[in-house]
Amino acid sequence: MAQRDHEPGSPRGFKVEVTKKIIDHAKKESSSHCMVADAIRHIAGASSINVTQDYARFNWWGYRYTFRLPAKIALLVKDFDAGAEIPPFAFLLRKDQGFPPVPMRVRTAPTGARVAKNQKRAAPEVTRTKRRYHGIQVLKRAGSDGE
Repeated sequence: MAQRDHEPGSPRGFKVEVTKKIIDHAKKESSSHCMVADAIRHIAGASSINVTQDYARFNWWGYRYTFRLPAKIALLVKDFDAGAEIPPFAFLLRKDQGFPPVPMRVRTAPTGARVAKNQKRAAPEVTRTKRRYHGIQVLKRAGSDGE
């Protein structure tokens, strides 16, 4: 299991514990379900986890964190992908060895209005009426007076 090894804002980092149960259920050559990714998933609030052989990336409380994996952990990930038996281990993703956290952006609608990720833009208030002139269908916006 992984846990937060610090209070928010502390310079230490994230302590990640990879247990035998996590190793047994992990998938080889999967960036989102390898043993390290599954251990990071146990950090309260962690989401969108992606682990390569060199980096670990995840969202945590509105920020995107990117850490370079320690060399020994990178070797364990490579050995796990190759099919080797890996014992349980723990390590620290230190904030001073990672990249600065990037705030997650709020999507902006094409009109410039800000829209939260879980909301939809309101449909424009335009109704259309159909008119036919000599067999040709013409759409007219409601409220316009042209013929």
